Order: sequence, then structure tokens, then C-alpha cells
Amino acid sequence: RRSRSSGRPPRASSSHPSMMLQGALRDSWEQGPVDAEGQALEPRHDRPIYCMSVWKTDIVTGSADHGLHVYDTQTGGLKRRLFTRQYGHHEWVTCVDHTLDGRVLSGGMDSKLCLWRANSATCDDLTDHRESISAVQCDHDASATGTIAISASYDKTLKVWDLDARQCLQTLAGHTAPVVDLKWRRSLCISCGRDGRLIFWDVTTGRTLAAPQIHKGPVVSLHLPENNDDWGLVFSGAQDGSLVAFDLRDTRRPVHRSTPFADGSVLSSLADVQASGTRSLVAGGSKGEQVLLDPAAGYRPITHLVGHAHAVVSHCTVDGLVISGGANGWVLVHDAMRPTGHETESLYGLGANQGAIRGLALAHDGAKLVCAGEDGQAVLYSFA
Repeated sequence: RRSRSSGRPPRASSSHPSMMLQGALRDSWEQGPVDAEGQALEPRHDRPIYCMSVWKTDIVTGSADHGLHVYDTQTGGLKRRLFTRQYGHHEWVTCVDHTLDGRVLSGGMDSKLCLWRANSATCDDLTDHRESISAVQCDHDASATGTIAISASYDKTLKVWDLDARQCLQTLAGHTAPVVDLKWRRSLCISCGRDGRLIFWDVTTGRTLAAPQIHKGPVVSLHLPENNDDWGLVFSGAQDGSLVAFDLRDTRRPVHRSTPFADGSVLSSLADVQASGTRSLVAGGSKGEQVLLDPAAGYRPITHLVGHAHAVVSHCTVDGLVISGGANGWVLVHDAMRPTGHETESLYGLGANQGAIRGLALAHDGAKLVCAGEDGQAVLYSFA
């Protein structure tokens, strides 16, 4: 693995946005990790990692090798493999999340969900979908009764699950092409598809609240900020390069539409940045561009975060810092609170992986960063 203090990777031959870091830890993030090489989590996967979930002291990675690995965030050691001849997926693992009580829910190209029992390599199969699972999200509301999850699929539907009963409660049908992602909070679920449509659902009733055709091409990024009650926005980016924002109080029409990149780039990743009472939006493009936008000023560009030589495919933000993952395995860290004119250089870069960074997440209250890539390797960086 490689590191450069300049943050500009050599050219080749997708978080806790509201977390505030303590003074010494914020300084460490500005300077770089304790060990720029990081800790490679072993054993690695035999094939690309396509999804990751971090929950308390667990890191779970899902791979094209049909299996999942559970690592310990404290030691970096392997806790268990989630794959046997009798249990698990028979195709690529495409998405994963944790339930509030720490169980793992994974989805795969075999069209099924696997609900893994705690501290075990056994699971229950949920098999109502008919095509590849593209996204899954569990309810993390501590006040909720029961354990609910929602999944999205290439069969053009979403399904609402009662995980305790292992049964499908509702099928949400409305997309005319594969559903590629979903975001869910309280009773509102937002899905996006290759049909260019966002659909707003009432999870309680299964009713469609709105289904605007907003993009000319497939939607490739969907972002619903955490602690969103004061902002009340959801953002989507598309293959045609367009950015759209909706106010959740009125989802009949967007409150903003623009094209952040002038060169025809796909808007491949979105994240919000919070620090010192301010909020901004960062958009990443398929040609390595990143632009920091000010929603309070009509999404005017604040600065361009430069340094990526390849597509920006993932984001994570913390206390005004933008952590972005590239298609070439590089991770760059920019300070969004200290823009330096039209272009802002990165604080540093980390050559975490040899393939696209498909997972970026914080652990231990921001003291560690986990990266997972298409080279099958997960890497843990410590900042304290």
C-alpha cells in the first residue's frame, strides 16, 4: 500500500457525518494515520469486496467469492466467516447491514437475503425476491418494536421484512427498471432505479407518496443526510451527471436541479459535510472530480477538491473532513472547512487498495478508518 503527503495519486499505467472529533483526534486526522501503511485485515477475500458494514466492534465485508468476513475493529483479527456448504450465498454478496442487536443481514446476486444468527455461521434465508438484491437497510431506531428491514432488487420491487418472524410484510412495486438503492428513516423510504425515477414510500401503509421521473438516465447515487430534521433534504445523482434535491416536506417536485460537472461526468457519489454549525454537499464524478457545494447559496460551488486521477466511488465525512475513495484504490482526505480558492488540495492520500474503494467507514468514535476494495482487501487505519 502507498501513501503520499501531497495527496495526489499516480495515474494508472460511498458514514458519520454529524460526528465531532475531540481536539487531539481532529489534529491527528489532519496529519494522517499513526501508520500510513495501515493494518491489512487477514485473511483477505479471494475476489472483490462489494459491500461493508461497521457496527460497534464488528467490520463485515461481503465479496464476489460468495462469502462474508467478520473482523474485529480493535485487533483487526477475523472473528468468523459467514459461508458454509449448508449456509450462505451461492453468488456474489452485493449488500450488507447490521440489525440493532448486532445480527448481520446480507443480500446477493442469488436473489436471497441471509439473516445470520449472532456469533454464528448459520443463517435463515429470505427468498421472496426474484432477481439480484441491490440494497438492504435495517431499522436502527432503538424505540422501534420488532426488527424491520427493507430490501431493493433488480426484480423492480422493494420488500419490507419482519426479521423476527422471517417473513415479508409488504412488496413495494412501482419502478419500471431495476431498483439500485434505497434510503429509509422512520416511516419514509426513498428508492431509486435505472428508470431515472425516485419513489417516496410510506413504509407503514405501503403507499406511494410521490414517484417523480427526475433524471434522464439511471440514478447512480442517493444520499439522505443523518440528523436531517433541520435540513429535510434528500439528494440524487445520475448517469447523465445531474444533481437533484428534494425537500421531504413536499416531494412532488425538486427544489434544486443542476449539473455540477461540465464535462459529461457521471455523478457517482454524494455526501453531506457538517462542522461548526454549517452544512455543505460534496459531489464526486466519474472522471475524478469533486466539488463542494453550498445549499444555502443555491448550490454555488465553494471549491473543487482536487487530487483524484480516477472516478470517485465512495465517500465518508467527519467534522468537516471529506474522505473519498477512488476507483484506483486511493483514499484522499480534504479539509472542507479550509477551502483554498477555486481548488483545494488534499491533506494527504492513502494507497489503501489495488482496486476501487467500495467501503469507507469510521470506527471507534472516529479514531479508526476502515477501507475495503475490489482487490478483496480490507484495511484499518488508526488515528489515535
